[in-house]
Amino acid sequence: MKKYTEMNHEELLALKKELDKEFEEIKAQGLALDMSRGKPSNAQLALSMDMMDVLKGDSDLKCETGVDCRNYGVIDGIPEAKRLLGEMSEVDPEHIIIYGNSSLNVMFDSIARSMTQGVMGNTPWCKLDKVKFLCPVPGYDRHFKITEFFGIEMINVPMTPQGPDMDMVEKLVSEDAAIKGIWCVPKYSNPQGYTYSKETVERFARLKPAAPDFRIYWDNAYSIHHLYDDNQDFLVEILGECAKAGNPDLVYKFTSTSKVSFPGSGIAAVAASKRAGIRPVMITGDHKVTAVAIARRIGIFEEGDLALTGAELDAMSDSELDEQIAQISVYARVSPENKIRIVEAWQRRGNIVSMTGDGVNDAPALKKADIGVAMGITGTEVSKDAADMILSDDNFATIIKAVANGRNVYRNIKNAILFLLSGNTAGILAVLYTSLMGLPVPFTPVHLLFINLLTDSLPALAIGMEPADDDLLKEKPRNPREGILTSGFMITMITQGLLIAVASMTAYHIGLTVSSAMASTMAFATLTLARLFHGFNCRGSESIFRLGLTSNRYSLYAFAAGVSLLALVIFTPGLHSVFSVADLTTSALGQIVGLALMPTVIIQITKIIRHR
Repeated sequence: MKKYTEMNHEELLALKKELDKEFEEIKAQGLALDMSRGKPSNAQLALSMDMMDVLKGDSDLKCETGVDCRNYGVIDGIPEAKRLLGEMSEVDPEHIIIYGNSSLNVMFDSIARSMTQGVMGNTPWCKLDKVKFLCPVPGYDRHFKITEFFGIEMINVPMTPQGPDMDMVEKLVSEDAAIKGIWCVPKYSNPQGYTYSKETVERFARLKPAAPDFRIYWDNAYSIHHLYDDNQDFLVEILGECAKAGNPDLVYKFTSTSKVSFPGSGIAAVAASKRAGIRPVMITGDHKVTAVAIARRIGIFEEGDLALTGAELDAMSDSELDEQIAQISVYARVSPENKIRIVEAWQRRGNIVSMTGDGVNDAPALKKADIGVAMGITGTEVSKDAADMILSDDNFATIIKAVANGRNVYRNIKNAILFLLSGNTAGILAVLYTSLMGLPVPFTPVHLLFINLLTDSLPALAIGMEPADDDLLKEKPRNPREGILTSGFMITMITQGLLIAVASMTAYHIGLTVSSAMASTMAFATLTLARLFHGFNCRGSESIFRLGLTSNRYSLYAFAAGVSLLALVIFTPGLHSVFSVADLTTSALGQIVGLALMPTVIIQITKIIRHR
């Protein structure tokens, strides 16, 4: 048969007539072909028809906790459903949140929440310049449609029989803080049917993303959908691997019953880590039974916890209360005096206590607590006046955000102080050394003024802009009686200052072989550049590779501005006399850069070893 391009007009018309005839013959057979992916066939739907016979007019529609399932659901899903989805996803039911309908809806909701609210206290994606996602290809088009809808840039990652190309995934995730997630269908992947290998799952669990809000979106839709009873793929459970690798918060794991029930009436779930943080305690005027039931559903009251009424609390001595308070999660039928006593008991244990309330009777406890939190919408004026903080949205989750923000501010202040003191310590040690050794003064007044104006301003401000990370809420509250200048802080400050001083004095001695002017210039340039590099060291306790070089762009701006101004002084002949600097050779410049970088290299290697 000729190619279409080689046929003349008459031949093309004749061929079209033949094809039209074949098409009509096929249509006459009444065939129907549904090309949609992932939808159960009619035969599959027929398997679920018996489910329709389960519910009858006299059926008991209450769950095991007594909630009427015909009404609005509970916060995180009914317990029976959590256990069912927990078994399907191989996850503890306590890690499960139940939704209605398909897991795809849950994924859309998760991305939407990340766009508007951020991930665990991080900046909402909608406020970022660029958001990227890794997309294994070929892959599930509905995943890609979600990211496309929100304007997220998609980066293709080749699929292999073992899963996505992990060399590529590891490189991209570790280098680019704009990458916030990756879509994964780990078992019987759509469309090839591949199951991720053990090595691939383990490498996912060990990822070291540059972005603290990077998450793996693990769509385990086909976890129980084996084609054969005697030939089933095995998939390593990802959340357990992440916990072992020290990345418990890295994964959102999705599953649903859509493929085993009617898709439109299925239930879906998302599983993630259960993080330890602030210990919540319920204090209420409600009946004890009611309070415990509610507290159990929202995760405040757990197995082994105690619940007390106000009368039972009154019967206890302070010493008895102190012994049992760690196990008491619920207080019911309490008086204002009871609330004050509970706050005081926790404070005696050395805890930082926050009290929330909205009524007049909450005011004394709000005043007594370390941090009193009143409700801005429903709260009384008395409670607001007694409180230290007012929630404008009456949302408990806002307290967690405030805690994370406060800890981040304190940490950044502490890091900025470390930067300033260690840098100035280096200058002091350098001057002290030359004085004791009877050597020429290493820095002129204009040198010191330039160093202070340049390195004590921009880098310190940049450190103050360091974004919060997930580890903040894992930390215990600081001791309010403990100052910033602790012994550990002082040792770190002196050690880092000494390293910078040694580098500066090494440059000084190299320059001294030429002239005292050259020695002073090399010491000045090395100290300035070393302190600019030191700004990266003081961004956090972890290495710059873990924090991400681009996660705080202000530190890059400060470094670039500082280097530019230093270069202006060194390379502009007209400024040499103003700033008392000598002409530098190419060799001297290389020595300055190498020596200035050396303290940062040593500090970063130490951090990598410490946090391995």
